[in-house]
Amino acid sequence: MTPFVTLAKITVFFFWHHHPSCRQYQHSNGWPSTAQAPVEITESHWMIDRICLYRSRSYRPSLEETPPAPSKKDHNLAFFTVRPPEKGIPNIPQYQLYLNIEHAMAPTTTPQSALPKGWPGKTLYLHAPSISKQLNSDKSKTLVVPQKSLPLETKVYKSTGPYTNVKITPVSDPAHPAHGQHALLANQHLPPDSFILPYMGYVHDQTDTDEHSNYDLSLDRDLGIAVDATNMGNEARFINDYRGVSAHPNAEFRDIYCEIGRGAAEKRVGVFVLSAGKSGKRSKGIAKGQEILVSYGKGFWTERQTVES
Repeated sequence: MTPFVTLAKITVFFFWHHHPSCRQYQHSNGWPSTAQAPVEITESHWMIDRICLYRSRSYRPSLEETPPAPSKKDHNLAFFTVRPPEKGIPNIPQYQLYLNIEHAMAPTTTPQSALPKGWPGKTLYLHAPSISKQLNSDKSKTLVVPQKSLPLETKVYKSTGPYTNVKITPVSDPAHPAHGQHALLANQHLPPDSFILPYMGYVHDQTDTDEHSNYDLSLDRDLGIAVDATNMGNEARFINDYRGVSAHPNAEFRDIYCEIGRGAAEKRVGVFVLSAGKSGKRSKGIAKGQEILVSYGKGFWTERQTVES
């Protein structure tokens, strides 16, 4: 027995028999009613560094690497059983292992204590997009690319959160179009052309669209993919249109790529401060305490009036 296999066995045995979160799912008298049925892990799926014995969020496999089983929605984990050795796969006993399959198919959430101040309780806070199960796999795969395939000048951003550079604030001004709702303010000075945060939400196509949503933003027009922050998202969902608030917007949406691990990047929408412009009129950027405003586009207001009528 090789040292690698021995170490793997010891590691699995220790965590499985001593950690309470693992003990509650041990296989004694059959699978728990709330668990997924066991599925085999093929050689292509096997890599010891991808085994998650606890709820680690350090690894996010690509769509090609993800085992073909649904995730358990309450904590983004699925249950698997390791099959007997085959062509070099380590001979680990039939312990039930947690395999972290946290990817776009399962939204990444934040503990309640870590939510940004002012976040509405019924809305899910996301660190990564939630992909619709109705979205064609070929379409979803086009959103993920190797970082090395991107042009050298392409900047790849890190998706974190909550974002300390912005602040969610209730709108108390009766003259504001969003009176009684919320606005997003700069929590620090934001220089011209700087990245503020990504726009998170539910990624879908025309087959899974909420026609009454006011939070649906185009992600890929050619493929008809959009991101909807009605029920889930991040601080960007509170950005208002400039109309009725200011003479001009001070921010805009741009296509970006975010790092998702293993050398891969995912296409998303980012919010940026407008550039200073040729005349330098916007050279001050967005001051601390100033509302971040974009242009939803005339088409948004036209469609909204049509739906409401």
